[in-house]
Amino acid sequence: MPIKLLLCLLCFVHATYAQDYIKYHQTIMRAEEQAYVKQRIPEALKTYKQLFSQYDFVFVHDCVDAMQLALYVNDEKSFMVLVDKATQNGLLPRHMNMMRYIARHPIYIKNKDSIVNITRRNRPHYLKRLDTAAIKTMYSLFIHDQNEKNGVGLTETEFRRQY
Repeated sequence: MPIKLLLCLLCFVHATYAQDYIKYHQTIMRAEEQAYVKQRIPEALKTYKQLFSQYDFVFVHDCVDAMQLALYVNDEKSFMVLVDKATQNGLLPRHMNMMRYIARHPIYIKNKDSIVNITRRNRPHYLKRLDTAAIKTMYSLFIHDQNEKNGVGLTETEFRRQY
């Protein structure tokens, strides 16, 4: 009986620490509606920043959307808060440099050095959360799958025999 109680307690504790990503996506949709439908960009930025402060993991594409909104209204403070969160979740300056709107914006250009420093500070946090064994397995399976589908490294006879 004590083992069942302990197991139930552990399940309850785990469930209370899990983050609800249904609420995350609902809030993202609300922020997008505020920005793109109602044209209330400062309100949308506030929604994004409040949401991102509640979650350790956020989707980088959501951060990038919010960053672009901050640049659109020239809100440097919000932009830098969002850069901080995005770099905690894998975004790098080289990614921002590939996004023309961000790379050419005066706020980004002005803060390039600060963004590099923020990235250096946040990169260990991002890397620490990666499950490198799972990623290695996933890459290996992908490579094997592609080699098998495309017959890379096989002669025509070997490829036909394989299939």
